[in-house]
Amino acid sequence: MKNKEQLLQIWKSSTTEKRFLIHYSQIILDLTAFAYILIILDSIVEWIVEQVMNGLDLITTSVLWVLAAFIALLVLPALFILIVPFPDFWNG
Repeated sequence: MKNKEQLLQIWKSSTTEKRFLIHYSQIILDLTAFAYILIILDSIVEWIVEQVMNGLDLITTSVLWVLAAFIALLVLPALFILIVPFPDFWNG
């Protein structure tokens, strides 16, 4: 890639068409750099969203396990305490 002085010399000595091509090539380089920035930002946002979704999955799973533990430790024993003294409940 040419340095600034060489590009300035070409710019001053060139015709309108060459100036247009130089300007056009600079626009293409700027757009390419912008596209790379967008790709990088897209991948960062995708990673952040994935981490948030993993956190929500962890919270949901934890809540379900807490509910299951609550049922297993409190509700089921209470049912057995209430039902076992009354064997006629099962026989009708």
